[in-house]
Amino acid sequence: RTPVLTVDLGAVAHNTRLLAERAGTATLMAVVKADGFGLGATAVARTALAHGATRLGVTSLQEALALRAADIAAPVLSWLNAVDAPWDAALLTDVDVAVPSRDHLDAVAAAARATGRTARVHLHLDTGLARDGAAPHAWADLCRSARHAELLGAVRVVGVMGHLARADEPTDPANASGRARFARGVTVARAAGLRPRLRHLAAVAA
Repeated sequence: RTPVLTVDLGAVAHNTRLLAERAGTATLMAVVKADGFGLGATAVARTALAHGATRLGVTSLQEALALRAADIAAPVLSWLNAVDAPWDAALLTDVDVAVPSRDHLDAVAAAARATGRTARVHLHLDTGLARDGAAPHAWADLCRSARHAELLGAVRVVGVMGHLARADEPTDPANASGRARFARGVTVARAAGLRPRLRHLAAVAA
């Protein structure tokens, strides 16, 4: 027999409404990386946006560009890219990008100059997962450099982000320390002159 996967978009709609209600915020990002976790990124994205999500998250720029090609115009963030990713394509399609290092920041700023666009960036702080994001000791320098790039018109820092390392274990001390590290990171960013409107720290289980 051929295996069949049945995707219940009604359940996706229900879950999105529930999360929007529980979060109690005006902004909810639906993460649809890895083809919507195997459920179909485009269908899941449209369903989530119709039931409380206000923006989308993916890992690679290729995933973000696929959403744009499907005529999905909602805000999209791509956060796990190599330094030599196609940043110019991201800027030309209004995709937000995460910046976890000075090298990434320089590459994004160069693409901004080449395209004549201002990049919308989310500075990414490693809050304990150790998979991506700037290490705490490099964070202040990244924030200062991002502020300099803002003053030059290359970027606009719209967000600061992190990723909880042990969200599937709510009582694990790593979650509290991750939140504390994130709060300090936001304070450092503001001290550098940045005013990120979006501050997000989560994970699939969060």
